[in-house]
Amino acid sequence: SAELCAQYEGVEAAHAAGHVAELTRLMTAIERALKPGPVNAALARRIESLHREQLRLRDWQRWSGRQGREQLVAEAQALAGAAAGKVAVKAHAEAIDKLRERWKELDKLGGGTNQTLWLAFDGASKAAYAPVAAHLEKLKVARNENLAARDHVVDSLVQAAAKYFPVAQEGVTPAPDATPDWRAIARTLEEAQTAWRKLGPVEHTVPRKAQQGDNAVTIRYAAAAQALE
Repeated sequence: SAELCAQYEGVEAAHAAGHVAELTRLMTAIERALKPGPVNAALARRIESLHREQLRLRDWQRWSGRQGREQLVAEAQALAGAAAGKVAVKAHAEAIDKLRERWKELDKLGGGTNQTLWLAFDGASKAAYAPVAAHLEKLKVARNENLAARDHVVDSLVQAAAKYFPVAQEGVTPAPDATPDWRAIARTLEEAQTAWRKLGPVEHTVPRKAQQGDNAVTIRYAAAAQALE
């Protein structure tokens, strides 16, 4: 039938490309379609030949998969060794990510994962990642400290506004000479602006969460500064 012919063509293509999973699927479909009726000798020989090719490809896939995983283990162990010294963190992290992606690609090809090789690869990858994790933790601490310093700047502006422009209280008449100290206000504002600039670009120096929403540190700073400006 036309369907069987298409399946045979698919088998030939899968065999030529070395796609074991697709070859197995199509062979199963062909055998199921031929099962109800008699099969001539030539077709039987062809199916048997394809079976042998299927087994050969499966064995080759398992062998090549193991070879590939052993290579990845060796590369991960080399990165773990390099991690004991000074590394370029970004390039080092990218190299680890690429190894993990290659391992996932081998998983997609099939053949099964050897537990011993996986444990060796996973352990080496984690050891290799140690300087990256340390660098990220250092960045996290620095960003939190930077945010705390910015919060201090904002607080100083809020406190200055409360000091120089107190909220009028009901039933209390302000003193006739209750004029704000404009020089002190200008000095406070200038000091805050200088301190803020010294803390660097916000997008690179504070946690991402503190940059978002209505309570973002930049919004709070702008409001506090505007109250004095």
